[in-house]
Amino acid sequence: MSSAAEKTAYFAQYESFSAVQKHYGASYYVATKLLPKEQREATYVLYTWFRVPDEIVDNSHEFGESAEKMLEYWNKAWLEAYKTNESVYPVLEETAKIFKRYEIPLEYAEAFFQAMRQDLTKQRYETYAELEEYMYGSAGVVGLILAQVLGCTEEGKAGALQLGYAMQLTNFLRDVEEDYIDRNRIYLPQADLQKYGVTEQMIADKNSESLKPVIKKYIQKTDQLYVQGKASVRYLKTGRLGVMTAAFLYEGIGKKIAGNNYNVFNKRHTTSSSEKVQLCLQAIWNLK
Repeated sequence: MSSAAEKTAYFAQYESFSAVQKHYGASYYVATKLLPKEQREATYVLYTWFRVPDEIVDNSHEFGESAEKMLEYWNKAWLEAYKTNESVYPVLEETAKIFKRYEIPLEYAEAFFQAMRQDLTKQRYETYAELEEYMYGSAGVVGLILAQVLGCTEEGKAGALQLGYAMQLTNFLRDVEEDYIDRNRIYLPQADLQKYGVTEQMIADKNSESLKPVIKKYIQKTDQLYVQGKASVRYLKTGRLGVMTAAFLYEGIGKKIAGNNYNVFNKRHTTSSSEKVQLCLQAIWNLK
């Protein structure tokens, strides 16, 4: 087995796909537990499938081999699994079956892998329109894939796409410091940074006051996207509570940032266990 194969299979340390999601995505894990059993199990698998390429491009320094080589190895292994319904990697074999069971278009997977490749070569985005093109593959298709699993009508797919964008933007805002320091990435559009006179040195210096108007603008942008995304939940045939809860939980991270005077440098914004319970209750109320 190649070094790439050994390293990309490191999720085998977890006893189940659900354990992977619980470790890496606490908010998603809470929301996924509210899905019907069949869709819940599929979502655990899909989360792990998404996570492997994401870990490759974000933490390639841990593996001792080029991220490009590892990502291409994994992509080829995925395509072979999709073709044959078999793989030495359980996550690929199970995901292939899920794609066919729920009639998920293969081009969604292709768009996702293309976005992962882009993360290896592109660290700056000039405009929001350019960023959105990237987010289609990194997050939009995630929303569309899960919508397919949950039985979304055509009318609701636009909202599923917007919800994916909203959650991705929330991650970008929360992780400004980590993305810049660890990976030399700035996802906030350069046009907006320049408009408000924000330089890269200000980000390096953790100058929260200078970055505040940009963070505030995109918190407001995500709020609008969450409204659109939550409105689309009614188009799902099943799993409405789980999706609504995920929306409220991630929207809650943005509210924590706003409540911290839009400072994304002095702490990592998360919701506590008690806050998660409150947000779950809000999701239930919103569905009435």
